[in-house]
Amino acid sequence: MKPREIFTTTAALILILISGISIFWKPIVWSLMFIMPILFVGISDIIQTKHILHRLGPNNLVSYKELYPETI
Repeated sequence: MKPREIFTTTAALILILISGISIFWKPIVWSLMFIMPILFVGISDIIQTKHILHRLGPNNLVSYKELYPETI
């Protein structure tokens, strides 16, 4: 499997799992506060076309370290 497929599958499973658990235990919804930013970064990496390092896989921390000086 490609990193994109792994990310999208894992993200979907996590959201489905949290939705299912939230029916019985409402405080689990607070975990979305930590999960959603990671999902948004992964989705933006999948969608963007500017940097090849970001396209290699979602949440590639090495690419952020190398490309950080470009944003300054």
